[in-house]
Amino acid sequence: MASKKDETHGMRKKAKETRKKVDETLKDREVELLRITNVDLESVRPQISDDASFNKLIGAVNEATQRNERLADLKKRIIDLGEEVIKVAKEVAGIIK
Repeated sequence: MASKKDETHGMRKKAKETRKKVDETLKDREVELLRITNVDLESVRPQISDDASFNKLIGAVNEATQRNERLADLKKRIIDLGEEVIKVAKEVAGIIK
């Protein structure tokens, strides 16, 4: 008779296999849906009356995106350095405020 530990391990393994199969199936369906979907990009473009305003909007979005990406990169690098560095970074952030 299998032990509780063996049963738990077996259930976790089966759950992992099932999750992988579902992820693959959904990924394939998503790719197929994107392939058959026609998107009219002009219809989703913001309705701004002049090109100068639109270009300012795009510039602001690009700047915000770059800032967010830099912050995410910094956060990842701090996490990669370990727990002690995270403590120090929190202390520094508290001092700066």
